[in-house]
Amino acid sequence: MKKKTLSFITAMAAAAAMVPNVISGTAHAEENSLPASCDLSSTYLFPTINNQSYGSCASHSTTYYQFSYEARKKYFEKTGIVPNFSYDPLYTYNQINYGIDEGSTIVNAYNVLKNKGAVPYGLITNEILTESEYEQLSEVEKLGYYSRLYYDRQNDVYYNKYIANHNYIVNDMQTKCEALKVRLTDVHSKHMLFLDKEHDLNVLKSWLNDGKVITTYGDFKYEVKENLRAAKNPYNGKTEYALAKNVHSDDDPGHAFTIVGYDDNIACDVNNDGYIDEEKEKGAFKIANSHGKNWMNDGYLWVMYDAVYYASEFSELNGKNSAGLKRVPAFSSNLFYTIDVDFKDVKLISEAEIETSDFYDIDVSTYNNGHIVSIDNNVYATESDHNLKSEALAYNGSIISDITELCDENYLNGSTFNVKVHNHGEDTKINVKAIRLRDDKGNLVAEKIIDDDTSEDEGYVCDIIKSISLDIKPGDVNYDGIVDDSDRDAINSYISGDIYSFSLLQQDIMDIDHDGSITEDDITSFNELLN
Repeated sequence: MKKKTLSFITAMAAAAAMVPNVISGTAHAEENSLPASCDLSSTYLFPTINNQSYGSCASHSTTYYQFSYEARKKYFEKTGIVPNFSYDPLYTYNQINYGIDEGSTIVNAYNVLKNKGAVPYGLITNEILTESEYEQLSEVEKLGYYSRLYYDRQNDVYYNKYIANHNYIVNDMQTKCEALKVRLTDVHSKHMLFLDKEHDLNVLKSWLNDGKVITTYGDFKYEVKENLRAAKNPYNGKTEYALAKNVHSDDDPGHAFTIVGYDDNIACDVNNDGYIDEEKEKGAFKIANSHGKNWMNDGYLWVMYDAVYYASEFSELNGKNSAGLKRVPAFSSNLFYTIDVDFKDVKLISEAEIETSDFYDIDVSTYNNGHIVSIDNNVYATESDHNLKSEALAYNGSIISDITELCDENYLNGSTFNVKVHNHGEDTKINVKAIRLRDDKGNLVAEKIIDDDTSEDEGYVCDIIKSISLDIKPGDVNYDGIVDDSDRDAINSYISGDIYSFSLLQQDIMDIDHDGSITEDDITSFNELLN
């Protein structure tokens, strides 16, 4: 007997290979019993260090590091198998970068991960050309690239590189449907000034001991040489970089990164007096950055506890440095985020195929019977944020939503779903070309083509609402409107063991006698439908 509703996580586990490593779960750590160190980056669950090469630090810290880690951890908890998948920061970054490559925000990245999930790492590539390679392109080809100034630290020179696809939006339907199956479920944030030093340090340590990597952001002058110290790692014997002080610069847009551990025994001469104070100059957090493995300690850096405090324990460090830059806490935003991630059993997906002059101005929501699911592409929290963009991001494609929560026990029989496309921009044109319903494999279940071209209407179009119905005949596994031998063959194929070829929606349709299992009894019930 085959149970129906084969979950996504079960399918993944069956296809995965076992990695020779065992990671035990971590119980909640009490503040008064915290261990002297914790390093979440040392497990197979944490991705390898990556190099952002563009302004995607927020997407790297949230999507590539934090989301990948939490998804791997959840997968291990459910299956006992350590996976090696990671998620692509460009999937989130290209949807939240205002149409230009000038950074983004952590909160907007979380919004994408909550509503749309993420795609496997490496699916999107930002081709980078040197200036000589760029000059060999035609004038038309050059329009697909933008220039960015880079700094060569070793040779102390600046030079231009040319980057493509900073605003490429994934539009492959199967890829987007798969992304919905792993999503962020909750964000936990806390604001701390480290005025109560021991308490606030222990909050971060407790999160880390609970198995949570932490994303934060702020002023990032971590490479100023006079602020770095040599620290002896007591575990590997290496001399590594440690940040003793952070400074603020008006031209610094800020940077996002991930806190992955701490060690109370990391020590360095914070105030450069030739001695190490055992009480004030010991202890550091470990951060993972997105500047590649050649940065600092193979891509990581120790940040001394003293550098995190609102004010240093050493008064001489609280003033300005030799360049006139004032000290600021190393985690200067004072905001810290952890997330929860889970695997979703997706049955039904709504799709709005649109053509718009600005992707960022469009929201899509689907509702029925007083319940609603919304997808918010609008990344402009205020009018001033809206003015940050230098150009609109034209988009011709689909926006999809997981509407499984809108499906009651009779959802297959005549359910009507209303799809609303909302336009935030008074100067933005929008045309809804079609609305559709799909299963979790991207198969088309229902479709309505929209003939009226709203982009040609006079004036501002705010809301476009269209409805679509789902009315599937019992046993119509292939959604063609006919119940015949091909549908019976599909049920037999499932019973025989071909369970991964069929979506959760198809499995609901196969369960003709509604007993929660797909068996020979359903074949008998199917035959009765034909007679």
